[in-house]
Amino acid sequence: MSEKPTRRKNRLDGYDYSQEGAYFVTVCVKDRQELLGEIATVGANCVRPLLSDIGKITESEINKMSTIFDGVHVNCYVIMPNHVHMIILI
Repeated sequence: MSEKPTRRKNRLDGYDYSQEGAYFVTVCVKDRQELLGEIATVGANCVRPLLSDIGKITESEINKMSTIFDGVHVNCYVIMPNHVHMIILI
């Protein structure tokens, strides 16, 4: 049986992540499947993600986060075909 790769540590030692601040968060789809949409050409030199139904649900849930979690605000986000980037303010 092959061993799982060791995950790289992505947190600062001793940092209290519950304190107020801006946090850059990336959430990836399992196995990097492109379930959230696709990248489409719109115009001469413009490309943008076109969301799938799952991507639209993801966007809807991101927009609800401020009402679900007290003191949390999603400052900005981008949904890509297989991951989401967000800046969350706490």
